[in-house]
Amino acid sequence: MRADRLALLLALSTFLFVGGLRAFLSGVYYDNLVALELGPSALWSLALLAPVLFLLPPLARAHRAVLLASALALALARVALPFARGTPFGVPLAGAAAASWLLLLGALVPLLRPTHLAPAAAGIAVGWALDVALVWWGDSADPTQPLRGLLLVLPTALLLAWTAWTLARGEMRAEPRAGGWAAGAALGVWLFVQHTLAANPYGAARWNELAPRATALASVAGLLIGALLVVRVPRWPRAALVALHALALLALVDHSLLHSPALPLLLALLQVALVVDLALLLPRLTPRALALAGLVALLLHFVYAFTFLFAFVPLGALWEGQAPTLYVLAGLALAALALLPPTWRAIDARARRPYTSLLLVPALIAAVAAASPAARVPEPDAELRVLSFNVHQGFSNAGVVDPEPFLRVLREADADIVALQEADSARFTSANIDMAGLLAERAGYHLVYGQPTRAQAFGGAILTRYPVLEADVAQLPSTSDDRWYTSARLDVGGASVWVHAVHFALPHEGRTAQAAVLAARVDGTQGPQLLIGDLNSCPSGLCPGYEEGVPDDVYATMTARLQDAWVAAGHARDDPAGFTYNAFAPTERIDHVYASAHFRVVSAQVVRSDAALAASDHLPVLTVLELR
Repeated sequence: MRADRLALLLALSTFLFVGGLRAFLSGVYYDNLVALELGPSALWSLALLAPVLFLLPPLARAHRAVLLASALALALARVALPFARGTPFGVPLAGAAAASWLLLLGALVPLLRPTHLAPAAAGIAVGWALDVALVWWGDSADPTQPLRGLLLVLPTALLLAWTAWTLARGEMRAEPRAGGWAAGAALGVWLFVQHTLAANPYGAARWNELAPRATALASVAGLLIGALLVVRVPRWPRAALVALHALALLALVDHSLLHSPALPLLLALLQVALVVDLALLLPRLTPRALALAGLVALLLHFVYAFTFLFAFVPLGALWEGQAPTLYVLAGLALAALALLPPTWRAIDARARRPYTSLLLVPALIAAVAAASPAARVPEPDAELRVLSFNVHQGFSNAGVVDPEPFLRVLREADADIVALQEADSARFTSANIDMAGLLAERAGYHLVYGQPTRAQAFGGAILTRYPVLEADVAQLPSTSDDRWYTSARLDVGGASVWVHAVHFALPHEGRTAQAAVLAARVDGTQGPQLLIGDLNSCPSGLCPGYEEGVPDDVYATMTARLQDAWVAAGHARDDPAGFTYNAFAPTERIDHVYASAHFRVVSAQVVRSDAALAASDHLPVLTVLELR
């Protein structure tokens, strides 16, 4: 088996796998999100256990056939996926792509010789680096998911199919392997850390309040350096492995608990260690052990999701706030790999050129991404246009993570200030997309980001065309999931205006307590103020079909201090024209704009454009104001 083609096969297949994995896990999450509970659709995730098929003796022996079939299945699934987004076939196709990569790896591991281990690890690293670089280029959006992404996916799929065919036609002799279960579990931990953190630079940035470009560069650089090291370094002393894994563990501790400015450098070292870990694990894997890898990765992803959705999952109190613990434990598990003796061989100097040239591809894309200019922030109009927009964790009404419908709403509204709710913070449940940062970058706004991802609440943010003078974020009392609010002081034509972006809780007790906190904040702030957001409360105090018979006084608390812009614009308080939820058959006015007496309300409307109906389960509220 030619080592250069092996490296190319794994680079191409990994690149396609990562995009499919993002679409798969976010699709499974969405199917459960709509019910706010862990439902039967979560069973789709069991596709990651596909390598259990290697328990069947005929399949376990058919390495050539499985290699070719899984490569073709991965290629076909990824080519078909853009056409299936938003249909019942989307999640199964994405799951097929994820499962196919695990099957492909299972078919390869018995065929790997010592001289194959370095190119195999390097190939996987390069494929992941290519993905990170392209996501960076797309401002955190996956450029392979929309239909135009076929320009990237189709050539990759064709080249993958050709490479698999040429390898399958060559000499392939499997060697029996013993054990491997511990290596399978370690690979599951590896996949979890790589997908949710190390190769998710926007998630790492939002968790630690760092610049996404710094973490993206760290991830790409670490993957490429790791790939070069395993290809070129002939022997790794035990002391070097221990030191490298100590730094990797320090990176996970820093990410989880310390959040220091040195984290980008530590994340690069973490990536180097992860590539070395692959070279350590590959000779110890068996095809059957890959089923355990899928199971461990699946369980860790579920537990991680539970840590920030603890209000809607079984034993919620058990998971709350445990994400840092999860990462530290994962780091300790990976650190144990430093005790393994390295068994790979460096590539002969005469054969290095193909690998070196392969590594230059993501480096070139990363350089282009780093040089791309930021979007220009346009000048605001004389009138102040304010938009409240719940973006449903980035999921469009087609059920897929897609920034385009939300961008169309922002461009149509042409708002000067936008308060976003549920702008999820680049988590795997929303396909690792940093929705607030992406919308600000693409639509041309200054961004005031709300709570960091580690706060484990749905993200809130303020987008503004006005200069930001200062900003702060604070946690709200809650009886269920965590809630925060974001405040920013803006320079509005020389006047200092405070904007408070809020998203209140679902339970009545939580909303009441949170309204009291915001009331105190408004009372303690001088000058013009705006309070914008999803209050999950109707002006009448009783939302139809929602907590029936449980009135609350949130509206009274707010309007005792600020004017309801909808009413001030001349509408009746409970006018159905103001209903915002749910988007297709709205029965509740729960999205609001409140303004202090310093403002004259010119107009207020609920946006019911085609773009708004395609975007979120909440309709946006657009208000035009003038400072008196």
